[in-house]
Amino acid sequence: MKTTQRKNILSRTRRSHLRVDPGIIYLRKWVVVSAFIGLVAAAGAMALGWGIDFFTRLFLTTIAGYVPPSAGGEGGNALKEIMIERPLLLPVCTALGGLISGIIVTKAAPEAKGIGTDAAIGAFHKGHALIRVRIPLIKLLTSAITIGSGGTSGREGPVAQIGAGFGTQIARVFRLTEKERRIALAAGLGAGIAAIFKAPLAGGLLSGELFYKHDFETEALIPGFIASTVSYSVVGFMTGWQPIFRASTEAVTYTNPQSLVFYSLLGVVCAGFVHLLFKIFFSIQRIFQRLLIADFAKPAIGGLAVGIIGIFVPSVMGVGYGWMQIALDQNLQLFPFYLMFVAIFAEIFAMSFTLGSGGSGGIFGPCVITGGLIGSIVGHLINHAFPQLGINPSSFAIVGMMAFFGGAAKSPLAVIVMIAEMTGGYHLLAPSMLTITIAYLLSGSSSVFVNQVDSLEDSPAHAEEYEALMLKRVKVSDAMTRNIQSVGPRTNLNAAKDLMEINHIAGLPVLSSGKLIGIITRTDILNVEPSKLAGVTAEQIMSRSLVTACPEEDLYSALSKMMAKGVGRLPVVTHDDPATLVGIIARTDISKTIQKARRQG
Repeated sequence: MKTTQRKNILSRTRRSHLRVDPGIIYLRKWVVVSAFIGLVAAAGAMALGWGIDFFTRLFLTTIAGYVPPSAGGEGGNALKEIMIERPLLLPVCTALGGLISGIIVTKAAPEAKGIGTDAAIGAFHKGHALIRVRIPLIKLLTSAITIGSGGTSGREGPVAQIGAGFGTQIARVFRLTEKERRIALAAGLGAGIAAIFKAPLAGGLLSGELFYKHDFETEALIPGFIASTVSYSVVGFMTGWQPIFRASTEAVTYTNPQSLVFYSLLGVVCAGFVHLLFKIFFSIQRIFQRLLIADFAKPAIGGLAVGIIGIFVPSVMGVGYGWMQIALDQNLQLFPFYLMFVAIFAEIFAMSFTLGSGGSGGIFGPCVITGGLIGSIVGHLINHAFPQLGINPSSFAIVGMMAFFGGAAKSPLAVIVMIAEMTGGYHLLAPSMLTITIAYLLSGSSSVFVNQVDSLEDSPAHAEEYEALMLKRVKVSDAMTRNIQSVGPRTNLNAAKDLMEINHIAGLPVLSSGKLIGIITRTDILNVEPSKLAGVTAEQIMSRSLVTACPEEDLYSALSKMMAKGVGRLPVVTHDDPATLVGIIARTDISKTIQKARRQG
């Protein structure tokens, strides 16, 4: 007996050692998958950067004789002048780039046009979360051409779609579930952004934040952090670890609480310009959508408009981070105050022409420049009016970057971190949080990403789980039909059939002396030969083994019964007397309840 007990104890001990914590299993899987996503996203980000450099030299430098300035962390140096040898050829560059990009997108992959981040958000919410293999590659090529030829666009849109696309393909290789493919897409999106902006924490946060205006995809955080860490590390090792923008110590310092009043004002101003962005961008986008010409030609027209603007305001050409660096350096000789003011409006219009016409790219870069210029101008004006405060316009420029895009994209948390990582301005987190909160709240409910939804409940990807929660909150008594059509046990089937057709119902309860004894359905009647309907009564074919619901039950329980038994309706009876009929609950009643909740929600 003792030997047997000892063996049982040893057996249980071995089994306990074999059990693996579910968290460890989850981590093992996502460490491997996310690492692959991060590696591929890093490769895509570097390829996009090289592609932009190549096409910039091919178009802007060779044709127009223009070498755009670079940001401090990307090789930019203090410049004394910026020369455009043949400015009148700038429209040729942008129109040609738009035409080539338009032809490639129209013929090979229409999904690659427009804002890449928004396309990735749309793929996430559609539920299948599968981006075709060719999309990341075509997006890389067309975005490099669009930006390199001078189109006003950002690198984050393309790299977000590239990372998301590679993420879904890696998920496919690892045979992940549909839900896991969405998480892989989110991780790829964040990893791409982390790589190209050298912002790993912001990239991880964007994996969860960017899909919603007022919510968070928490399940994407761990894979997003892992993928973003890997992609950032690869790009940093290959190209250096310095932030994109170079900022002086004074520019990233916050020491005066009185300045919070003016940072609040900056939030209000940024919110106003966000509303202007929405109005201009979506108006121009609608104009191009209605334009009765071939789709491939529309980016060429948008590019032509950008090139014309670029003749007078060259900061709109391409990514434009070099011009933002000049503003941060407060080099008013190269970037005069009046030109910065004009450049705000020029950037919004040029970005709208580029992306609204179907050009390939992203909106983060132009928003960063627009917000930065707004902040710089506000900072200069405050410094001029209140010199005793010692306001540094560059500090306002950095915070303006955050506030404008945070309001436009409804992603305040990740954007605060991202700009801090891009500039090294962590000391500005306090004023940034105040400014971006004001801009976020005052910029309204709209977003520049039209595929964003308000919350998880509004996402088609989460429809089933949230519909289940909603159904558990609604009682059968709130959705059932109380006006009951019924028949007696001796009613012939012809009469029952006519009653169903008149009332457009598929089943009738059978009552005897006011008590429920069975139910007949249209299917039951169809199983009887038509010539015999008049001679057959309800009690002869009715179902006596009834599945019922009570008024106090929730709709989820009622629907589960219907699905388990393969029926479309349930008689609703009192809890005390299963023969007392008080209503009928049908699948159509439950569907109407769900639709009503969606409209109200």
